[in-house]
Amino acid sequence: MFQINCSDNFFKSHLEKVLVQKKSYFTFDNKKKYFDIINIDNNNDQIIVFTNNNKIKCNLPITFDKFFKLLINISSKIKIKLKCLEYFPINQNIVKDNKILKLNDIHFLIFNQLLLNIDDGVDKHEMYKILWPSDKNILVNKIDTHLSNLKNLLLRKFDENLYFTTHQGKIKLIVD
Repeated sequence: MFQINCSDNFFKSHLEKVLVQKKSYFTFDNKKKYFDIINIDNNNDQIIVFTNNNKIKCNLPITFDKFFKLLINISSKIKIKLKCLEYFPINQNIVKDNKILKLNDIHFLIFNQLLLNIDDGVDKHEMYKILWPSDKNILVNKIDTHLSNLKNLLLRKFDENLYFTTHQGKIKLIVD
C-alpha cells in the first residue's frame, strides 16, 4: 500500500475515484498503513510524481492509463529492507544477492500485512479475512500452513530465516 499526497484537490478527487475502481495499491487515506508516500504535483503543463528517491515529470494532457503506468513505474522502485532482504511490494519480489523470489498472491498478502503491521502484529482473523474474504468457515490453521510455506521458501531461496510469533491472536514478524 502506498499513500498518495496530491496538491491539486480537483485532480485528487478524480484520481481517487478511478484508483478505487482499479482496486490498486494506492490510497489517499492517511489512516491506512503504507510502505511509502507518493507525491503528485500538478501545474498547468506538467504533472510531477515523486518519492524521496525518484521523480518523474510528464507533460499534460495525459491519459489515465499512461498516468497509472507512471504510478506503477515509480512505486515499483520502492523497496523495503528487512535484514539483508529487499522487498519490492508492487513487483511482489524479494531480492537478495541478485536472487529473486516472486511471491504468489497468498504469500504476497501475508508478507505485506506482516510488514505493514511490524510493530503491532496482525490479528489472525483479520488476516484470514484479507486472504480468503469469501470463506464462510474460518480455519486459522490455513494461515499457519502458509506462514510455514513462506518461511521455508525464504530459507531455501536465500538461506534466511523468518521468525514469527503469535500472542493473543496476533501474528508478528520478529526482526532482529
